[in-house]
Order: sequence, then structure tokens, then C-alpha cells
Amino acid sequence: MSTTATTALVFHLRADPGVAALAGTRIYQALLPQSPTYPAAVLTTVSEPQSYQLRGLAGLTGTRVQADSYAPGKTEVDGLAAAIDLALSGRRFSASGVRFTEVLRVNRIDTYDGAELRVFRVMLEYLVQTRSA
Repeated sequence: MSTTATTALVFHLRADPGVAALAGTRIYQALLPQSPTYPAAVLTTVSEPQSYQLRGLAGLTGTRVQADSYAPGKTEVDGLAAAIDLALSGRRFSASGVRFTEVLRVNRIDTYDGAELRVFRVMLEYLVQTRSA
């Protein structure tokens, strides 16, 4: 079984010095743990359609990934979101056996979860193009 783009991005961000300085290893996939330590981030696959050509699979996969940063303060959450964006947007790299040929940020949304978590959240959405390394 091959590593998904989102899983590879989690490992890539955990290893990035700028992200690690702010969040350590608190970069999660799909789910924020109960009673988390902040700042933290969660990466989720939004969609991942398969690409085909006349001979079958095209070898490229386009994935939409959402990266949510969480922190109790606006400055903290903006800092983590900026570090994640610096590590991903416009970059080409390989991580966990996945070659990222294109990572483009297409959206940013700032919110505050006052009901449950009581933290600020920045949602970054990326279009990611990958090829098996």
C-alpha cells in the first residue's frame, strides 16, 4: 500500500524546522486529539480523484488538502498557518515516497471556534499534484 499525499504532507510538516518550532510534532491527520496542546494543525484530504489517459492511469494524482491550524491566540494561529504555507505553497519536494510536483494554495479562511474548542482556526486549502517517487 502506498502513502497518501496527506500522510506524506503530515510527515513533511513535522520535519520542517519552521513548523516544528511552533507546533513540534502536533501535526495530525484527519482528527485533532481530545484535549490537545496548542498550537496544533490537522490535515485532511478533501478530494482525490484518479487521473486517467487512453492507456490507463496517468501516473499523476491531484488531491485537495485542507490544513487547519489551531491556537488560543490570533498571533499564534497566524504564525503556524504562515509556517505551514511557507513549507508547502509553491514548493516541489519528496516526502515518504511521494513526489510533490505542484502544491498551490487556493484558499484561506480565518475563524474562531467559540462554542467547543475556544480557539482561533486558520483553514488553508491546497491543490496538490503528486507522482509516485
